[in-house]
Amino acid sequence: MKCTAAWSYHPYVPYDVYEKAAAPHIVLLEPGYDRVTLEWVAEDEKCRVYYALEGLNEYESVEAAGDRLTVTGLKPYFDYKIVVEDEKGRKSFERLFKTGEYPGTVVNYLHPRDRVYDFSGRHTCSPSIVRLESGRLLVSMDIFDGNAPQNLTLVYYSDDEGATWHYLTDIFPCFWGTLFMHKHELYLIGISTEYGDVLIGKGDEEGHFGTPTVLLRGAADPKEPGPHRAPVVIHEEAGRLWTAIEYGSWTKGRFAMGVFSCDAEGDLLDVDNWHFTGFLPYNKSWPNAYPIAGAIEGCVVTFPDGSLKDVMRVGENTGLWLGLDKNDPDALPKFEKFVELPFGHTKFEIRRHRSGKYIAVGNRLPRRTELSVFVSDDMEHWELLGDVENKAEYPLDEVGFQYPAFIMEGDTLLIAVRSAFNGAENFHDSNFINFYRYELRL
Repeated sequence: MKCTAAWSYHPYVPYDVYEKAAAPHIVLLEPGYDRVTLEWVAEDEKCRVYYALEGLNEYESVEAAGDRLTVTGLKPYFDYKIVVEDEKGRKSFERLFKTGEYPGTVVNYLHPRDRVYDFSGRHTCSPSIVRLESGRLLVSMDIFDGNAPQNLTLVYYSDDEGATWHYLTDIFPCFWGTLFMHKHELYLIGISTEYGDVLIGKGDEEGHFGTPTVLLRGAADPKEPGPHRAPVVIHEEAGRLWTAIEYGSWTKGRFAMGVFSCDAEGDLLDVDNWHFTGFLPYNKSWPNAYPIAGAIEGCVVTFPDGSLKDVMRVGENTGLWLGLDKNDPDALPKFEKFVELPFGHTKFEIRRHRSGKYIAVGNRLPRRTELSVFVSDDMEHWELLGDVENKAEYPLDEVGFQYPAFIMEGDTLLIAVRSAFNGAENFHDSNFINFYRYELRL
C-alpha cells in the first residue's frame, strides 16, 4: 500500500476496515416522502441495490447501472436500511434513512443511528457554500458528535443551480471548514479536528485537494483548549483576507477571540504570508457584558465608516463588536461594545449587498426553528426581511435550521443550512444539510 500526503479521498476508508476499500460506498442519501435517492462509488459499472425496513430482513432489490438510483414506492415516515452490492459480491456498509418530509433541497442526509462515519461522528454539521468559475456550486459539511473525533468533511456539487446534488470528495482530516474562491482558485480553510491544527489547502473542480498547510498547531483534544471556529466568512479588506478564530474549549469554560489574515497578493499556502492577532480573553467586567464563557463564531465586516470589526455571536439578542486594525494584522482585537443583535444567539453570516446595505442570515428567537434574513444600513439597527425556513409550530427541542452559510449573487441568496427535522436526535444534532434560494426585496 502506498503512503500518501493527500487531503482528499474518494472516499476516505479507515485502515481498520480497509478490506472494504474496494467495495461500493454509499456517499449520498437524499430521502423524500416515499422515496430515496442514493449515490455510490464502486469499481463495477453494474451494482444491485438492496433495501428493507429497518429491523426486518425481507429485502427488495433493483439492478442499477451507473452510480445513482432513486427508489420509489416506500412507506412514508418509516426507517429503512439500504446496501449496494457489486458484481463481485462485495457489499457496501449498511446505511439507514427515514422517509417523510424534508424542507428545502436535501444536499446529503445522515440518519442518527447510521454508524458508517463513527470515526468522525453521527451528525451533519458546519455547511459552507461557494460557486466555482465554471458555474458549479459546491457545498461542504463535516460530521460531528459529542466527544467523537470530528475529523471528516464531505463535499458535494451541483451543476443545475442547486436542484440536484452529487458527491465530489471526502476531506480528511478537516472540521469546521470554509470553502472560498480567491484569484480564480478554490481553497478550504478549517481545523483538523475539534481544537486541532488550523489548516488551509487548495482544491479543484474534480475534488482533488493537495497537502494542506498548517497555520497554527492545536490541542486535538476536546477536553483541552485549542483553535475553534465555524465555517465563517473570509472577508477581503485593505489588501488582506481576514477570518475569525477563537481559542478555548467548552470543557474549560472559556474562549478568547482573534483573527487570522493573509496578504491577498501572496501565496495562501505559504505560512509566512499569514498573521494572526493573538487572542483577546473574554472579560465579564466589560460594560454590559453577557454572562458567558466567551463570544464565538465571529464575522469580520467592513463597517460604513471604513473600520474593520469582528462581529461575534454572544447570546439572546446580543452581539459583540471587536475592533480590528486593518493596517496592523498583528494587533490584538479591541473591545468596543455589546450591541443588540436579533440573531446573536446562534451562528450567523453577514455580507454587504451591492446597494451598500448589509444582509445577515441567522436564527431569530426563541430558538432555531426559524431561520431568517435581516437587513441593516449601519450594522447596528436590523430589520427582518423574511424567513428562509419557518417551522415554529414544531417542538423547539426537536427541530432546527441553523448554521447558515450563504453567497450573494445580485438579489439572490444561495444558502446551505444544517438542519434537524423528521427524526433528528434533537434540534442541535442535525440529520441533513439542505439548500435554499432566497430572493431579496429591498
